[in-house]
Amino acid sequence: MLKIRRMYVVTNLESSAASVIRDNKLINSTIVVAVSGGLDSITLLHVLLSLRTTLSLTLIVAHVNHGLRGPESDADEQFVRNIAHAHGLPIYSTTLNVLLQAQQTGSGIEAAARKLRYDYLIHVARQTGARAVAVAHHANDAAESFLLHLARGSGIHGLASHAPVRDLTNHVLLVRPLHGVLKTEIQQYAISNTLQWRTDSSNTNRQFLRNEIRHTLIPALTSVFGSDICTRISRSAGLLREANEIVQRTTHDLVSKIVVDDNTYRIPIVMTEALGQAQTHEVFRAVIATLTGNLPGYSTIQRVWGLVAAEPGHSVEISDMHTVWRDRDHLTFSKNIQHHETVVTITADGEYVLGKRTLLVETKNHCKVTITPNPNIAYVNSNAIVFPLVWRTWKHGDRMVPFAKNTSVLVSDLLTNAHVPSSQKPYVHVIADAEGLLWICGVRPAERTRVHPTDQSITIFTYL
Repeated sequence: MLKIRRMYVVTNLESSAASVIRDNKLINSTIVVAVSGGLDSITLLHVLLSLRTTLSLTLIVAHVNHGLRGPESDADEQFVRNIAHAHGLPIYSTTLNVLLQAQQTGSGIEAAARKLRYDYLIHVARQTGARAVAVAHHANDAAESFLLHLARGSGIHGLASHAPVRDLTNHVLLVRPLHGVLKTEIQQYAISNTLQWRTDSSNTNRQFLRNEIRHTLIPALTSVFGSDICTRISRSAGLLREANEIVQRTTHDLVSKIVVDDNTYRIPIVMTEALGQAQTHEVFRAVIATLTGNLPGYSTIQRVWGLVAAEPGHSVEISDMHTVWRDRDHLTFSKNIQHHETVVTITADGEYVLGKRTLLVETKNHCKVTITPNPNIAYVNSNAIVFPLVWRTWKHGDRMVPFAKNTSVLVSDLLTNAHVPSSQKPYVHVIADAEGLLWICGVRPAERTRVHPTDQSITIFTYL
């Protein structure tokens, strides 16, 4: 059982944790405490237990068995259960298949474990109505993350990680009560309070880059710069985080101006020129993260940036379901629409539906029709068409003699000449009969549909 004792080092850790809780208005709140059974999380739980009465906290223990170390992982889970039961705390635990997640997503084991772990912690928080999830990250962890991102060539966003608090969901916070505490302080605290904890054998595995940083790079830096090097690196990360918050507020305002709908963003080329490369990169990052649910890497951002100087028609895939198109005056970020080669047969006047579009077909006496220019309405000589008609998406190789011309032209060329954005070209519809195309919907009719003064009836196509 964790014994609650009062000593100087206890006060230091408690002060750090209490500040985080007070600053984020978590007094009298339910907090899910992520407990692995290791030194850091056991110390965190002990600190929060010591503050429980003073700050009116309701604590819930959550444990994730990653299933990577066999019996050792199972023993960790039982150890945490015993701790929770000894203090009368509710415990939620689960066993996850990290290896399967890594295989399915193509990510590393560490990334897969982190994704599954946080998904479960969010689940527990929602199930229990908790306002926050507390994790045991400390100053050394922040320094390790900073160095890891620095070695990977990360920008300000990556270097500014490990905030004391951030949103996990709209209603759940992730808090790091020991954010400003050094590992040595945690060790002193645990020894002074005779705490017991489990040791994860994988923490010494040098195949994990973070372990190499922890056991090789940090000691080397400490020998050169002094024992407070992690505190100073963590402070630098904090300053970058403050700068990043300013950048993100500006970026959010910019993104709000370019949203078309939930699945489409359109950035004017002139905006990218005015903003410059650095700020434009931040806009790209925010848009891609919103569309795909994942933060893009440096290479993805660079490939999209390359479209600014590219010719219209070029594109970059940013996920299996999303593409960025270089249109004439814009970059269009959009979700790919799945085509199912649907063909609608038009047999007579009426209303027809293809995907999200509607087509109205109506035949009238010529003398009762007032022809008004509208790209989404086609007036066709009824004698020039033969039912049934088909309404479909255009295909490469489609040709048509366009209105006011006498030679056949590829539809792809007509779309380019009409300045149809590359991002929209795949979704253009056409209407055809047995003799060929009658109308490229919203773009141009065929010459053979021309209405003459002597025509008795007109068929009107309205594209909605």
